[in-house]
Amino acid sequence: MSASNSKKKGEKSVFKIPKFLKSIKKKKEPEVPNPSVPNISNLPEMVDSLRIQPEVPNPSVPEISNPPETVDSLHKYETMPEQAQKFLDRVGLDFRWPQSMNDLDRGTAFFYIADDDTLEYDDEAGLNLICFFENLDKGTFNEHKDSWVLIYNQEVKRYGPEYTGKELNDLEHEMPGAIYLPIDKKRREDLVKVAPARTVNARRVGSEHMV
Repeated sequence: MSASNSKKKGEKSVFKIPKFLKSIKKKKEPEVPNPSVPNISNLPEMVDSLRIQPEVPNPSVPEISNPPETVDSLHKYETMPEQAQKFLDRVGLDFRWPQSMNDLDRGTAFFYIADDDTLEYDDEAGLNLICFFENLDKGTFNEHKDSWVLIYNQEVKRYGPEYTGKELNDLEHEMPGAIYLPIDKKRREDLVKVAPARTVNARRVGSEHMV
């Protein structure tokens, strides 16, 4: 074997890439997106989608409206001209009826406050009646549903059992214009059924058992 064709001792054989292979570039595999990693390019759209959208009212659920009373809206309670204006002068122009107060009780309070022929302290009885229903709306009586409540000077004074006629007579002299009513709605309705023409005003009870 000639010296030119023989390998020298200790010399390593080096494999050289043929030139035509060097020009072939390895094709880049298409990148498969990771579904768990958000696409940053869509970040603005993602932020918009996460924003809390304003609640759209449900048209099938009626909204309870309780606008301030006006002279026109109070005309139905009048028995004489100018009573509606007198009522608003007493209760204020931004007055709203309590939601729990039915039309009969509203008419009663209106009469006490606006009618010129009512007795002394009747206007206070009307205001106390309104106060009762305002507190009913607020949940003031929630812990006393089986009791009666005394309202005087538009304040809750005390809770107690049903009064006798004598006790109501005493209340008439002690607290003119006060009202004493059961908190339970059914008991109030039963009182109206028994004596629809009676007043809720404690000072008019006389010897009868009324509220």
